[in-house]
Amino acid sequence: MCTVTILSNSIVPLNSPNTGTIRAEDVTSVPETATEEGKESSMFDNFRLGDVVQARVISLGDVRSFYLSTAEEHLGVVKAVSEGGENMVPVNWREMGCSGGTERRKVAKPMMKTSDE
Repeated sequence: MCTVTILSNSIVPLNSPNTGTIRAEDVTSVPETATEEGKESSMFDNFRLGDVVQARVISLGDVRSFYLSTAEEHLGVVKAVSEGGENMVPVNWREMGCSGGTERRKVAKPMMKTSDE
């Protein structure tokens, strides 16, 4: 599992941070190939310390934290910093990259606005 600090609810910043937990079963990783379908990945392959993650609250959890999910395409890492300290950008569904190379993440698919919005 991964413990996170919840800083906002949708677009509204919270008055004080809350704690959330992302359990391994609440992360859907995008397989790189058909042979990886159903293959378990480690939480380290999905998130790293300092990542900014967009997630959905799925349960109130216990008294210490909310349970969160990143199982939808548009949920996951939206901002990351490399081990070398560089800002990273999405490369594909499974990687964030910078001039120093790439690192594995569960990357959030950007939500596209329609002309009706």
